Amino acid sequence: MIIEIPTAEGIESGALRLHFSAWRRIFETIFNFTDNHPSSVDPTDQASEWKEEWAEHVNFCQSDLQACLALTQQSNELALKSKICSVSPYLLLLGSDLKFKQSAQEIRFDDLPTLDAYILPNAVISLTNENVSDKFIERYNRLRNLRNKIMHLGDASEVVDPYALLHDLIDIYVELWPDRNWINDQMEFGYMGASQYYDDGSNYSIYSNLLSSWRSIESLLTKGEFNSLFGIAKSKRRYLCSECIENAQSDCFEFRPSEMRTAYLLDKARIKCIWCGSENDVARKDCRHNDCKGNVKLNDHQTNLSMCLTCGEEEEF
Repeated sequence: MIIEIPTAEGIESGALRLHFSAWRRIFETIFNFTDNHPSSVDPTDQASEWKEEWAEHVNFCQSDLQACLALTQQSNELALKSKICSVSPYLLLLGSDLKFKQSAQEIRFDDLPTLDAYILPNAVISLTNENVSDKFIERYNRLRNLRNKIMHLGDASEVVDPYALLHDLIDIYVELWPDRNWINDQMEFGYMGASQYYDDGSNYSIYSNLLSSWRSIESLLTKGEFNSLFGIAKSKRRYLCSECIENAQSDCFEFRPSEMRTAYLLDKARIKCIWCGSENDVARKDCRHNDCKGNVKLNDHQTNLSMCLTCGEEEEF
């Protein structure tokens, strides 16, 4: 009999783990450069004073970037397999040349060959009630071809652009997981391993690390990507979320209000965070601290303190 039957949830978790591992490594590749070459101009822009240094940096990081491309494609394949598995895991064995013996024995599912990567998009379309777009299939095949070259020859035939691959990852996430929370998935799957092991909430916190990087993450997203991920316009005014700030507290956390605005007004009296999803009632009253022009405050009736959700200062109300 076949044992250790996979679940759609388990395969999907593997896909998300690889997806956000690739995202984090590409993100670090970009900001390792921009942190050391301050400029208001995109380094990929021909007008950038750092364009030559950027080209050298990308060339130097090709082995890491090609590994990220391979992770991205492996994630794509697992995500498609999870969709098929949600109908029946045995559909993944279609076309396999299984050998049956007269004597009964246990066969591990992961020892059996599953659907080849090149037919997975069409298999999803044929075997499930889900669909994949032509744009996804074109990208899937392009990444698969490059991944195969890397795996078989140790190198790809073209330079992997970190910005392009990062935008590919966003498009892939929006298509494959439209009902999931991108931030929550980053925290759950993007920091697995040693980082998660040492997240004790005091000296180190994944939440604080990610929240502190929010402005950098936001700067990479196009208007369309931001809207697709969070359901609001990138230009919409945003405010501090007291719950996110509390969740991020650790010895390494440095509170910078200008970098951590993740909430927006649902109406004049209520605010919602695009990160944690919390909703809170707010009071509209001008802030009196340091020439702050904010007028959205969160009242704590236990302490009689009101927190300005623009500058983060507290005062009695």
